[in-house]
Amino acid sequence: MRHCLTLAGLALALLLSRPAVATTRIHVDVREAGGTSRAQILTSGGRVRLTVSSAPRQEILFSATDQTLVLVRHDRKEFTRLEAAYLEQTVGQIGGIAEQLQNQLESLPPEKRQQLGAMLEGLGLGDLAKTPTQPARLIRTGQKAQAAAIHCEWWQLKRGDSRLSRMCLAGNSALKIDPNDYHTLRTLIVYVEHLNRTAGTVLAALGVVLPSVVTAGIDGLPILLEDHTLALSATIMAVDRLDVPLQLRAPPGYRETSLPRL
Repeated sequence: MRHCLTLAGLALALLLSRPAVATTRIHVDVREAGGTSRAQILTSGGRVRLTVSSAPRQEILFSATDQTLVLVRHDRKEFTRLEAAYLEQTVGQIGGIAEQLQNQLESLPPEKRQQLGAMLEGLGLGDLAKTPTQPARLIRTGQKAQAAAIHCEWWQLKRGDSRLSRMCLAGNSALKIDPNDYHTLRTLIVYVEHLNRTAGTVLAALGVVLPSVVTAGIDGLPILLEDHTLALSATIMAVDRLDVPLQLRAPPGYRETSLPRL
């Protein structure tokens, strides 16, 4: 009896000594015009932290619960919340301006129309003078690939005849990570899709450019990504798990800043 109690006590001690929430870690190789860098994605408890070696003093945090992205600048000891409510309000204002511009452009001669377009481009608002584009569509290519021993299927994202990006998507049957962490990463992908669709122009004007990632409701995550617009590619190199909980908050003493107004 005493032996059984001792074993039970040891088992309980081992369970209590383990963190309540572990963390999924994904290592990503990122290639762009400026060279190659490594990104690390940490996920646990409905939260995500993204860091990139090319920007060691910055990180991106995401909470699936309140659907909020937070940009942290360690060099300035400040952080900025990227909230959908603010962006949607700004999009409504920009939409009204864009409609007025389109009406004015139609009545201008070609030379004046070109001058106005160049002025808006200089302000980072060139998209406002452009005719609204048709929605992007996701096309299955029938090709398959793998990275980090994870099998995936290629999909092409196109708008009209233009190729925006190419993604190799894999479900959790191939990824084999914690189901809650997979759901959190899917929530982040859908959130980025929503921001690109509803506020891409506004974000670009604010200096925030998001990758062209659209899964159109397909249950999968990009294992390989080729973004033709940003001339960027990303490949998952490894997936592992850390027995530590993820701390998702800006360090004490950091100042919260707001997005600049347009």
